[in-house]
Amino acid sequence: MVSPFVTARRIVLLSSAFIGSFGFGGTALAGCESLLPSNDPAHFPARLPTAKDLAEIRDIGQSSMILGKSPFSLSPDGKELAFILTRGQAQDDTICHGVVVLRLADHAVRLIDLGGEQILNFGNLRGADHPSGEAAILRPVWSPDGQWIAYLRRDQGITQAWRAKVDGSHVEAITSLSSDAEGVAWSSDGQRLIVAWRAGRAEARLGIAREGAKGWLYDARVTPHESAQPGPPSGLVQGLIAVDVASHTVKSASSAEEGDFQTQALSNDAAKPEAWALDGSHAWTQPLRKELRPQYRIEISGSQHRPIACSWDACQGTILGLWWQEKPRTLIFLRKEGWNAGSMALYRWKAGGSPPRRILQTDGVISGCVAAAGGLICNSEEARSPRRVVRIDPGTGRQSLLFDPNPEWSHFQLGRVKRLTWINKFGLPSWGDLVLPFGYRPGTRLPLIITQYTSRGFLRGGTGDEFPVFPFSARGFAVLSLEKPPFYASVLPNIQTFDEANAANQKDWMERQNVLSSLAIGVDKLVEMGVADPKRVGITGLSDGASTVSYALINHPTFAAAAISTCCDGPHTAMTYGGIAWADWQHKVLGFPLDIEDQREFWRPLALSLNARKIDTPLLMQLSDKEFRLGLEAFSALREAGKPVEMHVFPDEYHEKVRPLHRLNSYNRSIDWFAFWLQGKEDPDPEKAEQYRRWEKMRASQPAAAGEASISPTSEPMPRHPPVP
Repeated sequence: MVSPFVTARRIVLLSSAFIGSFGFGGTALAGCESLLPSNDPAHFPARLPTAKDLAEIRDIGQSSMILGKSPFSLSPDGKELAFILTRGQAQDDTICHGVVVLRLADHAVRLIDLGGEQILNFGNLRGADHPSGEAAILRPVWSPDGQWIAYLRRDQGITQAWRAKVDGSHVEAITSLSSDAEGVAWSSDGQRLIVAWRAGRAEARLGIAREGAKGWLYDARVTPHESAQPGPPSGLVQGLIAVDVASHTVKSASSAEEGDFQTQALSNDAAKPEAWALDGSHAWTQPLRKELRPQYRIEISGSQHRPIACSWDACQGTILGLWWQEKPRTLIFLRKEGWNAGSMALYRWKAGGSPPRRILQTDGVISGCVAAAGGLICNSEEARSPRRVVRIDPGTGRQSLLFDPNPEWSHFQLGRVKRLTWINKFGLPSWGDLVLPFGYRPGTRLPLIITQYTSRGFLRGGTGDEFPVFPFSARGFAVLSLEKPPFYASVLPNIQTFDEANAANQKDWMERQNVLSSLAIGVDKLVEMGVADPKRVGITGLSDGASTVSYALINHPTFAAAAISTCCDGPHTAMTYGGIAWADWQHKVLGFPLDIEDQREFWRPLALSLNARKIDTPLLMQLSDKEFRLGLEAFSALREAGKPVEMHVFPDEYHEKVRPLHRLNSYNRSIDWFAFWLQGKEDPDPEKAEQYRRWEKMRASQPAAAGEASISPTSEPMPRHPPVP
């Protein structure tokens, strides 16, 4: 049994064994002085945005957060707000983390702690814990007296519980655990911190290390594209300890302390929207029926604790959050609505005969809301505006700015964004956001780049933030940020479970047909509008989006260039390189053939490796070291067929790239790639000379059929568009 804590003399850090430790060399504060934004207008010149601007954007919560737990914590007196602010620093490849306190009365901010490493979300991937590269939402917690803030901080590859004085005068680590702290709360008297952790995780890792001395058994624990080492088992019991903040003595949490932890954890549980009023009134969501995308209805507690259902249409559907307002006592709720649920709306409802009143509707994203005096405090973002902290008036829906982490973005020269909607061939609603270059002249046909597969809130780089939308636009490209349509299985009757939906989606590759139909119709729409040049269309994708790219290159070969950041499906990749657990799931649930069976015809519509000879689209692969093995089958076939393909592998990365220098270099290479193939332009930077020699050799080997669409190479710098009056 592993001790719940380790003394300072024998602290176990296990940094080399912990998944999610980036090897940044410990806490690095160089350059982090700019974590809080400047208020000096001289720092915000009007100019086009660059890839570096996007790589170094400041975040509150996850970079792609649409739903999820709130990153905000309101002080006991309701006068201040605490949150974690992060920013990538490409120069030294660090991510700056700071605990920020925002005074609501005058919007003043102060930094009370600075340091730590990125903390990633872990997920159960076929029985083992794996990170995806997605940042965890870290919510600070106020002490009952409002004098201290507790939070999680990661240093040298391990996460501990910390506390900081609200005025920033004192900061200290409270735990020295041998395995990551996963949650923190205060005891009701403020004398102890209750910390969640899994003691068995460190024990399991030591056991795996001991097993390695005799050779690891290759079984379902191993995900070979990540590592030959078995993964730590998921589902290990989470334990709670109570740490005295004065003496740092540790004991098991009492039942009362467990209750304190659960109360504070449930108050921030976005998976089940509910709210309590001061008088004990309760609001929650009740499922109307079981289905693939279940619909919910709002209910509240009435007299004699009997539930009262809100029967109005606005009270049903995808409900994202519930909050009580006390004066007058009304319920505020957030829901998705509109075309393919592409909008969000806030409603105000006073139980009784009156229907809910919509007070705000946006095509952007409202997230992370907490109730406060005077309204809701939320993250708010729009297509052209990164996330900002706002107060939303519960009577009018008016948003007032409290804190803008990225004020420079309001000064950048960003082109217009227009939402387009259409129906695909299966009758499913589709949409995408068209981003035009700054100063675009109507009627000018442009090279087009497609990003996927979500387009909600600030348009960063598609799902996974891999392909830089506004820096593409700044280089003279039109960008179509595509939102996936509903699953193909959603049009089928009697689909009850996700396994059933996955099987229906995979049969005859119907889900791939569904997405490709939306994509192709969207491109045709832009061609008809006179915006896109049909001979200069590029496509990008991560994960499901990368599968769409593969399917499109095989079945809709009209793209002039492509770039992916994960790869690829194929006969051996699917059933071998992903490991035993993945192969068994795909065979049993999706009906994929076994490796010993004849698979070629089954995989031919999707596998690049089986279609290498007929694919002429130049393909850039920028993969993580944890996943590049999944791309070897496709890369090898394309290379052997003499096709224009290039692969780059980034170390210490996962499904999504996290390290800011990697993200910046990936952004810039994607920009160079599409500028070369779609615009015929080369960056004159001498350090890129070898890159262009490789690409020019690829272009010289292109078939003659591409001659009509070929573009003569130039060394023009990025285009400068005239300002729009």
